[in-house]
Amino acid sequence: MKPGNFILDLLRTYGQKGTSAQNLMTSSRMFNFSDNLIRVTLSRLVTRRLIENFERGHYRLAQLSDPITEFIEEWRIGESRRRPWEPGSFLMAQSVKLTNKEKWLLTSTGFKQLRSGLWLRPDNLHRTGQRLVAWLSQLGLSEEPIVGERLMLQQKHYGSLIDDYDINKLEQGYVELTAKLEHSADRLQKKPLAIAKVESFTLGGEGLHLLAKDPYLPAELQPPRNRERLWQTMLRYDDLGRSIWSPEQGNMPTSITSFG
Repeated sequence: MKPGNFILDLLRTYGQKGTSAQNLMTSSRMFNFSDNLIRVTLSRLVTRRLIENFERGHYRLAQLSDPITEFIEEWRIGESRRRPWEPGSFLMAQSVKLTNKEKWLLTSTGFKQLRSGLWLRPDNLHRTGQRLVAWLSQLGLSEEPIVGERLMLQQKHYGSLIDDYDINKLEQGYVELTAKLEHSADRLQKKPLAIAKVESFTLGGEGLHLLAKDPYLPAELQPPRNRERLWQTMLRYDDLGRSIWSPEQGNMPTSITSFG
């Protein structure tokens, strides 16, 4: 975990009310970050306009990072992120000069590269057409790529693309992480508070990371049962983490989940 990601993850839990540098440093010590490293990182994040120093010694996410935060938080709506699929219907993104950030963005929203400059994903997101284009633009996609055009493909033309999602690996990830969360939840409140905070923040972040960037493939291509079970488990685990990181437990944030 990098100190910049740690600070952004933690500030996401506070929303617009933000928190103090002292509180960030107190939390960071549990993850072996020095106070000086946190101070330097805070300064760099302010310079990059990712966070703002809205009053003396207090920080919060800058408006610039809100679309990413909203994207991350969509893990909470689970299967509502997708809609019924018309078999063979795909969305296209086409560009010969995507930046690394744009490649990350397309990958994180379930697009796969079919060949150089051509990216596709099943057209089953709850956003489509101009809503999808506007959303991707808010997240950082430039105007250069052609995005959102709808293609109808026969299975023989998209079979290799679906193979790239490695559905078996996705399913294994759901099952294994669900088991880890359930195991942790059974024992978390019996552990020393500092250990419980680190474990819930780290493991909750792992679950958020997986669900936020999941491609949410159509049920015709991947039954949602295991993913839905992970989502339900994460909702319960997040509630548990909130109680562990609550103000009554030491003026900590009201959410445990992180993203990187």
